[in-house]
Order: sequence, then structure tokens, then C-alpha cells
Amino acid sequence: MQRILSKRILRDLKSNLLNYLSLSLLIVLCMFLIINLIGSADIIIDGTANYSAKNRVEDGQFQTMFELPSEDVSRIKAKGVKLEELFYLEYEAVDKSVVRVYKNRERIDLIEITQGRLAKGENEIVIECRYAESHKIDVGKKIELGGESFTVVGLGCSPDYEVVTKSFVDSAADSNLFGTAFVSEEGYKNLQQIDNTVKSESYIYAYCLNGFMTKKELKSELPTAFAFMSKEDNPRIGAAADDTIIDKLGGLVAGVIVIALFAYVISVFVVYGIEKESVNIGALYALGVKNRELLLHYLTLPTLVCFFSGCIGSLIGFLSLRSGNTIVGNPYEYFSIPQMQAIYPVYLMVYGIVLPVVVSIVVNLLVIKSKLNRSALSLLRNEGKVKNLKARSFQFSRVQNRKQIATKKNSKKRNFVTTF
Repeated sequence: MQRILSKRILRDLKSNLLNYLSLSLLIVLCMFLIINLIGSADIIIDGTANYSAKNRVEDGQFQTMFELPSEDVSRIKAKGVKLEELFYLEYEAVDKSVVRVYKNRERIDLIEITQGRLAKGENEIVIECRYAESHKIDVGKKIELGGESFTVVGLGCSPDYEVVTKSFVDSAADSNLFGTAFVSEEGYKNLQQIDNTVKSESYIYAYCLNGFMTKKELKSELPTAFAFMSKEDNPRIGAAADDTIIDKLGGLVAGVIVIALFAYVISVFVVYGIEKESVNIGALYALGVKNRELLLHYLTLPTLVCFFSGCIGSLIGFLSLRSGNTIVGNPYEYFSIPQMQAIYPVYLMVYGIVLPVVVSIVVNLLVIKSKLNRSALSLLRNEGKVKNLKARSFQFSRVQNRKQIATKKNSKKRNFVTTF
């Protein structure tokens, strides 16, 4: 019997081809948007995590009034803690923007070169990529800082400045006004001799505890240090992932809701077909066909439509990720991060293919089951339509009676007035 019922699937598809095709296109579009949204977020979240680990992002940092004595540094390092000097000088560029200059890092918050190479000579410099883009600075160009001319040998970024803000309390980054740069150790020593900085040198130390010490214990070892800040509290670190996690969660929820709506619309078509074939279904019940066989038959077409639509939409979504096209804007236009490689998470593939099928089965099962849970006699008599017809006839009769009564009353009033 199931073989006979399966032959009706193509006939049902042909009779409602336009409706199913329209809904299929909507599901394809929906899954493309959802996969693109979630996938774009995953690329940034996973990519920045790998970038931070590779470039040894700090566990935190602190500031001192003066450079730490060498014995204090040796004592801390002997306990397994890594320290990196993040001293910097600030200079006003020709266009009045401020550039914060660091020397090259060796152990923590390493520089990621996106173009060119690290600065080696004393008159070479690496410019942070967002600042370079905003000021149209390319490798090979000259830049003047503090009256000194530097050759730009590279563009890059560092994991402690995903959001390049001048202060921790700044609400947003503006690469037109502020950026960072990196020079060699010799170049930094030369800059220390120049007395035309925006402000005096700042002494910042980044640290990695490596499990040998807690932040509290480190504080007790360094009573002269202040402004301790862990990476979890640093608004510049991990900002790209924090910004996109909302897109990911929103996309996951939106996908379920939208697919459920489309599945319900498809179930309306199926229910209409069931009501139209009520007598035939009743005859099949009378011949011994089981309820679950008919239920399976009416679930097959919606499930297939959702499955193929989900596959096509997911494929287009993954192809768009490969080409770098996203629907939520370009994170590289705001965050100072290297270009991340496209990834294709297994869970997202399962989500794009399985979700439409599961949601379709659940929604259609709930809607269709109630329509098929009727006796064979009830379906043969088409009682649902008869009851509706009787109800409409009864309502129509009541309306007609009211109109007749109103007409008689108006006629009596006219006769009374005429007689008077």
C-alpha cells in the first residue's frame, strides 16, 4: 500500500508546484542568510582565538611610575611568570593624529605582520593596519614622527589591540585619530632621546602567569605597580569575538523560528489536500490502511521539500563564506585583526541540513495528525464540511429572519404615519 501511496507524491507536487516552489525558494534564502550569519561569526570567534594563542596574548598588564628594577624582574621570572615590556611613546603625526610607538615584542602580545616584515633598522617602522588603511599608508612609504623620518616596512596588528582605542574608557575606535606602531629596539632608543612627544614615556608590563602564580600574588610581589588589568577586563582584547557572538546566537534562534513558520505554511497545503480527499481517506481506512501509513505519506513531500531546500541554501551559504562575502558587514573595517581563514564547522552543516527536516516533521506531524485522527465513517461522510455547511445555513437563516422582522416593523410604522 505504501508503494501505491508513494506514487501520489509526484502528482501532489505537480498540482501544488508553484506553491512548493515559492516556499522552497524562501527556505533556500533563509538558510543561506542563517548559514552566512552564523558562519561569519564562527570565522571571527575561532580565528581570533587561534590568533591570540599563536601570538601569545597576555594574561594581563600593569603599570609602574618608573622602569622596574632588574632584581624585581628576575625574581618574578624565576617563579615561572613571563614579563614583556610594553613601554610606549606617543607622537603627533603631520595630520594631527596620534601614533603610539612600541618596540618589537619578543614573548607576549607578538606582532602579526599582515604585509611586509618586522622593523629591523633604526629608521624602519611597522604601522598598525587599521591606521595605515585610514591614512593610506603603504609599505615603502615614509612617515614622520617626532621630527624623525621612518620607512614603513610592514603593516600589522597585535592581540592586545583588537580595538585600537587610545584609552580603556573610550567607547569606540577611530583610526583617523589614533593608531599604534612598532619599531626596532635601536629605533625606540633613538626616539627616547627626542623630547617632542605628546606625553612622557609610559611604563606598561604585560604578564603571563602560566599557572605558577595568581594575579593577587603577583600584586603582592610588586607593591610599586598599579593599574592591574586582566585580559578578561581589557576591552581591547577579544573584542571582535565578543561583538560577533551575538550574531551567532541570534542566527541560531532565528533559523529555528523561520523554518518553523515555513513548515507551518507547508502544512496548510497538506491539510487542504486532506480535507479535499476526505472521502478517499475514509475509504482507505475502511480497506485496512493504517493511520501511520497515511501519516507517513503526507509527511514525505513537506520533508523532502525542506531537506533539498536546506541543502541548497546551506551550500550557497558556505560558498559565500569561502568568497568572504558576509551579510553583517566587514569586521576588518573596524577591528584590528588579520584576515581569518574560512572554516566549515560540522555542527553548522548538520544545522543547515537537519534543522529544516526536523522542524518540518515536528510541525507537520502536530498539524496533520489531528486531521487524520478521525473515524473512517466520519471521513466518508465528510462530517467536517457538512457541519460547517449546516452552521453557515443556520446563520444565514437567522440573518434572513431578522431582516424580515425589521421589514415588517418598518412597514407598520409607515402605515401608522400614513393613517395619522
